[in-house]
Amino acid sequence: KEGAKPRTVDIARRALACLGSILKKNAHEIIPQELHRLKMEMVSNRSVNGVNIDLRNIRSFFRFCLRMGYINKDPSVELKEFKSKPVARCFTRDEMLIFYKLSDKPLKKSIFVLYNTGMRKGEYLGINPVDIGSDYVLVNGKTGIRKVPLKAGVRAVLKGICGYWSKWGFASAFRRMKDKA
Repeated sequence: KEGAKPRTVDIARRALACLGSILKKNAHEIIPQELHRLKMEMVSNRSVNGVNIDLRNIRSFFRFCLRMGYINKDPSVELKEFKSKPVARCFTRDEMLIFYKLSDKPLKKSIFVLYNTGMRKGEYLGINPVDIGSDYVLVNGKTGIRKVPLKAGVRAVLKGICGYWSKWGFASAFRRMKDKA
């Protein structure tokens, strides 16, 4: 639509991508049962949090169509989201500083590396010295193998601490410091 805001257009594109096969019809021909069936297909191979985002986009799309007069009735009115799974909360910068100050030296080094690279705990604990390059480290995470860029100072700390922690030792030290903080 001419004059639509870029964010509105982006939401509509994502909703249209989700609607896929249903959109062989005109928007006014889509019925709630088809949307419910689509919702169940989507959740069969994706996380509920991701599907919920798509469902919100679909509802926004139909509300827009209703507002613009393209449809007379919104088929997504009864389209309910799944109960979402909790997402891990990240430390704020202030929380991270407190945690860092209270930690012992090995944990401080690990926090420094994690904070400056954005690696996940599992990626960090799985690093071998051979994975550390001159300006990157190869990590194997839940999305596969990827290169994480390293600044010189971070590389030096990582080389010194690499292999220090077991999975359980790191979790235990982290939990102790979290309780202390």
